[in-house]
Amino acid sequence: MKKNFNYSLDYIFFFIGSFFALLCNLFLGYFSVEDLGLFNKSYAIFIILGHLFLFSSHENIVKNLPVTEDRVKYLSSIYFIVACCCVLSIFFLIFINAILSNNALFNEINLFFLIFAIPFFIINKVFFAVLNADKKFHLYFFLNCLRPILIFISLLILFYNNINISNVFVITEIILLILNMCLYKKFKIIIKINKLEFNIIKKIFIFNFLSLPHSLLSYSFLRIDIIVLSFFMSLEELGYYSLASMIIEGIYQLLTMMRDRLNPDIALKLYFKKYKLNLYYKKIFINVILFFIISLITYFIFFPLFSYFSNYDYALSKNIFLIISLGLFSFSISSSFEHIFLMNNKPHYQSLYIIFGNLLNIILNIIFIEKFGLYGAAYATSVSFLFLSLIIFIYASRVSKQN
Repeated sequence: MKKNFNYSLDYIFFFIGSFFALLCNLFLGYFSVEDLGLFNKSYAIFIILGHLFLFSSHENIVKNLPVTEDRVKYLSSIYFIVACCCVLSIFFLIFINAILSNNALFNEINLFFLIFAIPFFIINKVFFAVLNADKKFHLYFFLNCLRPILIFISLLILFYNNINISNVFVITEIILLILNMCLYKKFKIIIKINKLEFNIIKKIFIFNFLSLPHSLLSYSFLRIDIIVLSFFMSLEELGYYSLASMIIEGIYQLLTMMRDRLNPDIALKLYFKKYKLNLYYKKIFINVILFFIISLITYFIFFPLFSYFSNYDYALSKNIFLIISLGLFSFSISSSFEHIFLMNNKPHYQSLYIIFGNLLNIILNIIFIEKFGLYGAAYATSVSFLFLSLIIFIYASRVSKQN
């Protein structure tokens, strides 16, 4: 009973966060499709750059902190790498702000505030990763659900004061960082400079470097279509597509919630050669059922009602949602094992897997958008989901047979 309550509480946190993430899109979609397009384009760039300079540190922590022999030495070493990444991100964004601020991709985005938002995002993600690795799931999911709540509140303030809505992310990350500092003792993080060890830093760097393509591109996967569309479509057209895309991302994040809970357990079972795929059939079934219920409600109830009450007809968004959902269904079956390569200490496999998926997605986007317009981006993403889910499930089954 207590275990079921623990799962239920985590899902409550998730749904609260997802509700406010949806509210951000609904609010902007009701008043301005152009602002909706700008918001989601800004968010895509923010997340992609954030995970580029996060340098896969959060995944390293989830994989290695539970089994490390010297916690202080490990955390001191990985925080040294995180500090270096933060400094690099600042210099990189200053350079981008100086030469690309007028580029079509960054049109109307306040790049200056991204200089501060990205380092704060990196630090916050690393804090959250420590909670995940230590299996403090309640606090982990609670803090994660705060981000969309803070984004929504900040968005309201910026929108009604006619301030550039792309500034919303730096405000949110500052508040989260302050909160993390207040809860610092909960993280059990002890960092000592004299505990820095070159060999550990080297191992962390190599692991992070090999898994960086996955870390970066897995979070970029659902945003590649928005980035590519930015070069072909107006902000209004981007707004229609992004509404469907962001709802899909919300469902995807629901699926990855189970993944985040299982990652530490899978890592330990693989470490002790006790991993079996059939141990997780119940979790897979839960993910598939949740996907079906939410997708049906979204398609048959949400889109018709929102089109009726809003100032726009979102039939186009509804059709795009259906197309991408067909591919995401297959992914709901294998999403719990999305990090199986990392958990099995094969970061290069994880990177190759996601590089393939993103290259396929980019190529299909470019080909299909030219031919089918907005629908082409949806076709590309759906097909890419299908191929990635097959790769994950085949590998997870093979590893299960070997243990």
